[in-house]
Amino acid sequence: MPAGGGVTLLTYTQALVAGLYPMTDPAAPVQAALHDPALAPLCLTLEAALPGALRALYSGLTQPGDMTVNAT
Repeated sequence: MPAGGGVTLLTYTQALVAGLYPMTDPAAPVQAALHDPALAPLCLTLEAALPGALRALYSGLTQPGDMTVNAT
């Protein structure tokens, strides 16, 4: 990981978790809708979804390329 990559790693990890968590703990009306078999693939648990999402993120960040987080 290049110098400064740790800050990017933490920023992206926080964004991933913050975005994934509401999908794993939806409001009651959404939970009720997720009982529909057509929507079942959208029913996630953080314990099941987070490890794979983090692996994908961290694998991507180890590839050559620009990892900077632009504040502009």
